[in-house]
This record gives sequence, C-alpha cells and structure tokens, in this order.
Amino acid sequence: MATTLTGWLGRDREVRYTQKRTFEQEFHNELVEIDEVREVTISPREFLVLSLGVGKVGQKKSWHRLVIWSPEERGLDYVHLARKGDLVRITGRRETFRFTDKHGKKVVIRQIVVKTFKVLKLKVRHEVP
Repeated sequence: MATTLTGWLGRDREVRYTQKRTFEQEFHNELVEIDEVREVTISPREFLVLSLGVGKVGQKKSWHRLVIWSPEERGLDYVHLARKGDLVRITGRRETFRFTDKHGKKVVIRQIVVKTFKVLKLKVRHEVP
C-alpha cells in the first residue's frame, strides 16, 4: 500500500553508496494480512537519504526518513536540486529492517522508499556575493 506525505525537507540530501550485505527484512502486506521475514542481499549502489517533517506550521512535526534508490535510473535526477526547507510531496512504501552493527548492537531502521517526488515550493535562497 502506497504512502503519500507532504511536508518540508529537514535537511539537504545525503548521497550514500551501499556495500554488498545480507540482512533480514520484514515485509507487511496489509491487503492480505501477511507478515514475513525474508533474507535480502543488496549489491552496491547509490541512494539518497532525506528527512521529511510533516505537520502544521508552528506545531511539532513528525519526522520520516526518506530513501531514494538510484534516482538517475528512475528519472528522478531533479531530486538533487531539492534543499532543506523545500515543500515536497512524496509517495512510497514503508519498510522496516533489522540488523546487527559491527559493535554487536541490534539496529532497527524504519523508512519510506520513495517512488515519486515532487517539489511543491522552493525555499527562498539568497546568494552570498
């Protein structure tokens, strides 16, 4: 089931590259009420990480971690133009995965994998001479 959110970017995008690794990932399908855990192996590739604050101006926002995989390959290369403070609308799917880090600590990451990304309003930027 797709999630649609509209909110303000909380930071500039961060470009990252994955390492090849294997982890367990939970999959939830609300339509047929299935929860399952699968072992997933990912190959190295580029992805962007952003944060999105959703809520009314002046009120506390709920923050969401956004992940955009291989934006150029998916025709989302303009995402590189978006900056902190821009108003955007995204659609994507929620996912949760767990792994143990190199220090033996169990880590849980919840994020939204972005399918569509639309900039609705740019924050005014002043160029410094």
